Amino acid sequence: MTIPNGLDWSTDHQKMYYIDTSTYKVVQFDYNIDTAQIKNPTNLIVVPEKHGVPDGMCINSEGMLCIAHLGGSNVSQWNSVNGELLLQIDVTAPNVTSCCFGGENLETLYVATARTGLSEEQLEESPQSG
Repeated sequence: MTIPNGLDWSTDHQKMYYIDTSTYKVVQFDYNIDTAQIKNPTNLIVVPEKHGVPDGMCINSEGMLCIAHLGGSNVSQWNSVNGELLLQIDVTAPNVTSCCFGGENLETLYVATARTGLSEEQLEESPQSG
């Protein structure tokens, strides 16, 4: 299973990705696996606010970044080389907090959601939240 969080590494371990939630950015760093040092920060992705706040992130077996969007009811997939949006998957809960791949071949996307802060009306509309 992949580990969901706001940090991840490229499949070749040459890049590290960090979600800066407050700025809606995914920052890419050059990463040295031998020393664990990072350098050359680059804004790879600037998430449009309409997607929701970027929260948890994981990388798939093809090296593409998947981002869970708090307040956006979706998980998006981005090209980890050029930052292009590739896919958006709608989720039946407004607050998507995390995502990871699991299963025998890491082909199943698992998504976590939160119900904290939702009104009774929102919970009625999205009973699978949390």
